Amino acid sequence: MNRTALSLSLALTIAAGASPALAGSIVTRHDRDDAAYKALGERYTCTANVGGGTGTLVHPRWVITAAHVAQGLGPFSRTVRFGDEQRTIDKVFFHPSWKGQLESPEETLDIALVRLDAPVTSVDPVGVYRGGDEVGMTIVFVGRGDTGDGERGVTHGDGELRGAHNVVDAVEFGQWLVFDFDSPPDGLELEGISGPGDSGGPALAEIDGKLFTLGVSSANDSPSGVHCAYESSEYYARVSAAGGWLEETMREQLDTPGDALVDVVDLTKDAWPQTRPAACARALFEAFNAGDAEAIARFERDFRGDADGRGRSVADRVGGWMELVERWGEQEPVRLASPGPGSLDVETESEDRTRSWSFEFDDADPPMLMGVRIAG
Repeated sequence: MNRTALSLSLALTIAAGASPALAGSIVTRHDRDDAAYKALGERYTCTANVGGGTGTLVHPRWVITAAHVAQGLGPFSRTVRFGDEQRTIDKVFFHPSWKGQLESPEETLDIALVRLDAPVTSVDPVGVYRGGDEVGMTIVFVGRGDTGDGERGVTHGDGELRGAHNVVDAVEFGQWLVFDFDSPPDGLELEGISGPGDSGGPALAEIDGKLFTLGVSSANDSPSGVHCAYESSEYYARVSAAGGWLEETMREQLDTPGDALVDVVDLTKDAWPQTRPAACARALFEAFNAGDAEAIARFERDFRGDADGRGRSVADRVGGWMELVERWGEQEPVRLASPGPGSLDVETESEDRTRSWSFEFDDADPPMLMGVRIAG
């Protein structure tokens, strides 16, 4: 397979838009009992849901995850749970190479550290691997993202933790661990690959009796076009490539001030704020829930103008919204937060899941909508 920078960038786009971690788990072999994958996953308590993805405890107060997962954290996704212990995320640190998206895979590490407000005491952290000999190692994937099997690809989510084995096939650009999902009779007994929502989850290996994380789930590339099917490749950000930064950050940033908490408005009880960003969000949800293309077009013209920053026409944007209307159905706004003057976050509930909508505005008068990022 020709694993170019372009193909990896496109794959990361898929991973970044994946379903949240509560949706399900690892994609498995079609000819093996799913219970075996669940039993394997239950052995690894070091993982937790982090926003729309997964993270791994590498220190009592630190969780490692993918930068694109951490970037999606909003005011409604600031807690993680390990067993019976719930902790609040008080600060996020991105690897210095991360600029908001994967523009050049040879230069970018999709890695972030999440600091917790208090130590986790009931779970043992795993080590941060610093070696350079990962090729050929057998590892364990662990996660709760969408599941399925190698013949059909991703099919559904059920909230279950699963684990699977694979072998590191290659290291690319010195930054990425690559795993191929081999179809039977090739592959391991519990061969598998990460599914959507597993982004940020670990590639684990036991070395000299100690458990280490070698990689962070980032992207999938499927030549068949079926996401996470047999012969697809998984790309994990290489932990050893960020080892120095990880250890320095955890040591030097342990007690720096945390992020300020954002006030949240309960929209099931309180009225929408009288601001233009809130009016923008409200107009979108009213048009979206009505399934009214003309109302969505008015929303686009009123709050974003005839052409957006990517040069897309109003008709193109309306078409994109209507596709989501058909796929997702009605979205009920339940909570709202304003992290800053140019941003607004709204949490919605629907029949299938909870979603977080982040609205970004420019500094014009009146402010115009720059974009909407949706997690979930």
